[in-house]
Amino acid sequence: MNRTRPEPFEPPTPSFPHLRSRFAYIIFMCLGTSVLLAGTMLVFFRSLGLFTLMLTANPLMFILVLYLISAAVAYVLTYFVANRILKPIETLSDATQKVAKGDFSVKIETEAQIEEIDTLYKNFNGMIAELSATETLREDFIANVSHEFKTPLASIEGYATLLSDPDLTEAERAEYAGRIREGARRLSDLTGHILLLSKLENGTYVPENAPFDMAETVRRAILDLEPIWGKKELEICPELCDLTYTGPEGLVRELVQNLISNACKYTPAGGRVTVTLEENAAGVVFAVADTGIGMDKEVQKRIFDKFYQADRSHHTDGHGLGLALCRRIAQATGAVITVESEVGAGSRFTVTFP
Repeated sequence: MNRTRPEPFEPPTPSFPHLRSRFAYIIFMCLGTSVLLAGTMLVFFRSLGLFTLMLTANPLMFILVLYLISAAVAYVLTYFVANRILKPIETLSDATQKVAKGDFSVKIETEAQIEEIDTLYKNFNGMIAELSATETLREDFIANVSHEFKTPLASIEGYATLLSDPDLTEAERAEYAGRIREGARRLSDLTGHILLLSKLENGTYVPENAPFDMAETVRRAILDLEPIWGKKELEICPELCDLTYTGPEGLVRELVQNLISNACKYTPAGGRVTVTLEENAAGVVFAVADTGIGMDKEVQKRIFDKFYQADRSHHTDGHGLGLALCRRIAQATGAVITVESEVGAGSRFTVTFP
């Protein structure tokens, strides 16, 4: 099962004053209030003539009164700090401990009375959503890669076992050897796509831009795929204008080949695949249209997801990385890729290079 990664979380911009300034402000106000209250009481006692009386009659009583006032103010300050500041931080600490143990279902209610604490909670919840999505994608990736590797490996092992039979005819040996080569090719393609996709996603692939004949690149891709469209007797209609494009030729060739291969794969025998290349005001436009099975709206939303295949039975040869790789290549080259499709009427993929 493939899951789509949500949109990247954008943390809210914290407002001023910062928590440190707010905390210092609270302490200053409490201490100032304490001093003001003590001073007011002293003035009040003095106006009543009690100041001299208390100092003369019982100095300890006066000190005790001031002590009680200070204790009351300290209690209010401690209660406020413990419940408004320290308790939310303790809640955040408990939540991070759960996350450290692998629990990504933690969510903190973002109704803190202090704005900075509320912002901190929102950032934490956003981080957990990102981690949860990453973990889900990792699990899906491992499951899908395991499945895609298991099938050709089992095929290679089976035909290699059959080749050990000394009673095989030469025709059977050639057929089994061909099946083994096909399985090895599929593994090689899968590994290459995974590595290239990983480099593009991690930003470690540095494309080398240089001028090249784009029409010739498309022609070579069509010829390289002749075993696929030739076997199905598809009609290939290239409509290419000669132009020179400056960009990463290797990535463009990979994108072109994947789109044409995908069109041939889902077009029934005797169908038609039209490949066009033109230049207009928007840029260089490359398009592949087929008369294949087409896609509904739900499939169109997910075709660029890694390992997604509309054919859930995996009867169609493929591993669900081709279109995901095309989208990443388009992003890396600044191009825009779109799809138009209708069930039973075929599909059209368009890539506009800047």
